[in-house]
Amino acid sequence: MKLVPLQDLNPDALVPLLRDTVALGASIGWTATPSEDAARAFWQRCQDSCRRGERQGFVAVAGDQVLGSAQLVLDTPANGAHRAEVCKVMVAPAARQRGLGAQLMQAAEAAAVQQGRRLLVLDTVRASPAERLYRRLGYQVCGHIPAYAMSTAGALEPTQVMFKRLGARGEWVQPVASDHPEALALQDALSALLMQRFGSDGRANFQGATLFVLARAADGTAQGCGALRPLAGEAGVAELKRMHALQARQGVGQRLLDYLEHEAWLAGWRQLRLSTRRANADALAFYAAAGYRECAPYGAYVGRAESICLDKRLA
Repeated sequence: MKLVPLQDLNPDALVPLLRDTVALGASIGWTATPSEDAARAFWQRCQDSCRRGERQGFVAVAGDQVLGSAQLVLDTPANGAHRAEVCKVMVAPAARQRGLGAQLMQAAEAAAVQQGRRLLVLDTVRASPAERLYRRLGYQVCGHIPAYAMSTAGALEPTQVMFKRLGARGEWVQPVASDHPEALALQDALSALLMQRFGSDGRANFQGATLFVLARAADGTAQGCGALRPLAGEAGVAELKRMHALQARQGVGQRLLDYLEHEAWLAGWRQLRLSTRRANADALAFYAAAGYRECAPYGAYVGRAESICLDKRLA
């Protein structure tokens, strides 16, 4: 299997992909399976747009078989030159459940980075397999719009609006299970560092998380971690835990914090708290710059002079 530019293919070769995708219920802008002529015209319009530099298209092929396609729309106004839209992601029925959708998305993201785009947006049917894929790839939910588009079944369906922040070199953040091997390895590294610097590994006050995330480089290498959990007995309040970057001053901490703060807001938490050591000057400076301020000690940190508790209200 290889990826080729959309404009390099004969549009006739792409016609079955669109028709099969719509026939299985993914409207991709259609309310019924398009005719061959209509499908061909669609692909020709997309190819013309690619040739004008308004978008980039990626097609997965194996021999003479078209397995899937995705597009990246680059034609944005001047005040949106930092963003791009991912759209028309399709995988042929016979090629599904093989990770091809993720590969197409990664190709689009790599192209976005090359074009200097740092924010990707998309929309998809709410609670669909596509939404679950995008969540695994680090896309976050903005919200949904009810009755947004007519489905092939004739019903008005809601759409989920999503976004993904990318670092200058394609870095991103991904939600994972807290017992994921990479998550455990990063927690071990953090515990070892805390033990070395402060004589305590911090594990006693971490008993799992509602959300655990990894910061990743463009090649997938784990760069850091962070977690979020509700604060027991306090409605609307969550706690940041196990924040750690393998390398300081690389923007990893900020990417993690941006991701976790948005997820906290989305979950209905309007205040975040955390505790760190007073001797941890780097952490104190980082959180102060992000708007966290000292608050009264809470929970296990009451009476612990070596700890300082911080909080922030989310807008």
